[in-house]
Amino acid sequence: MCAVTKSQAIDKVQGKNAIQHGDAILKSVLTLDSNETQGLLQEVLLVPTLKYMIVTNVDVRDGLINGASGVLEKIDVFKTVGPDEVVSMVWMSFENPKVGIEARKKHKHIIQGKNLPKNWVPIFHDSKVIKTWPGRDVQVNKC
Repeated sequence: MCAVTKSQAIDKVQGKNAIQHGDAILKSVLTLDSNETQGLLQEVLLVPTLKYMIVTNVDVRDGLINGASGVLEKIDVFKTVGPDEVVSMVWMSFENPKVGIEARKKHKHIIQGKNLPKNWVPIFHDSKVIKTWPGRDVQVNKC
C-alpha cells in the first residue's frame, strides 16, 4: 500500500497593513471556494501511482494546464522545524510525451542527479495572488 502525503497550502498576507489585518484575513481565506483561489486548494492528499488532474495553469506553453491528467510518480518533501514536512515538488508522467517537455529540459540535471525516468515531469509549488483587499492595501498569496 502506498503512503498518503498531505500537502497543506501556505497562505501569506502581504502589504502595508498585513500586520494589522493579517489574522482576520487568513481566517477568511480558509472559507473561500476553490473558484475564488484560482483552483489552489487548502489541502491535497497525494498518493503515488494514482492519476491526478492539474486544476490550475502551471505552464500553458508546456501543456501543464488545467485539465491535464497524469500519474503521480514521486513526491519530494523537505523538512521544516519540528516533525512537519512540506511538499516541494511532485513528479508526474503524462500519456502525451509533449506535456512537460520544457520542464524536463529545464530540470534535466535534477532528473539525472536523482536517476529518475526521463519521462517524469517535475511540478513545483505554485504561488498565486488569490485575493486583494484594496482598501486595506493587502493581498494573500497561496502556495
